[in-house]
Amino acid sequence: MLKCLVRGKVTLINRFTTRDKGLQQVLGHLEKDLLNYLWKNGEATGRQIFDAISMKRKNAYHTILTVLNRMVKKGLLSKEKKMGVFHFSAALGHEEFEYLACQQAIKSALSISHSNSISAIVNLLSQDDPKLIDELECVIEQKRRQLQEEDSEV
Repeated sequence: MLKCLVRGKVTLINRFTTRDKGLQQVLGHLEKDLLNYLWKNGEATGRQIFDAISMKRKNAYHTILTVLNRMVKKGLLSKEKKMGVFHFSAALGHEEFEYLACQQAIKSALSISHSNSISAIVNLLSQDDPKLIDELECVIEQKRRQLQEEDSEV
């Protein structure tokens, strides 16, 4: 299980499981569906979200609203009242959420063992696509240049 990643007042991750794939490793099934809907459609009312989600899932309206409000408390969603109706939107973009979730997963692995984490990342990349090793090398070189520039400015 991952510790919570807090970005300002945003709790991104409060669980991590290797049973599932993708966002379901860090979000519940309904949370994932709600976020995906809001990433795709932007702002929406609870009713609009319920109507769209209920085509795929058989959850009660109250359940959807409860989960939406819990996601607001976690900082995953924003909630704004407009003309007497609450509108929900994702607090983070899809790419930003994925980046921070990956960063936290790697940080958690590094807390176990730096050398084994690095070796595991390189081995997994090479198994998935050997060209990813080149991409990793480019990212490392960019970071080295950035750090050298920061050192020369000080």
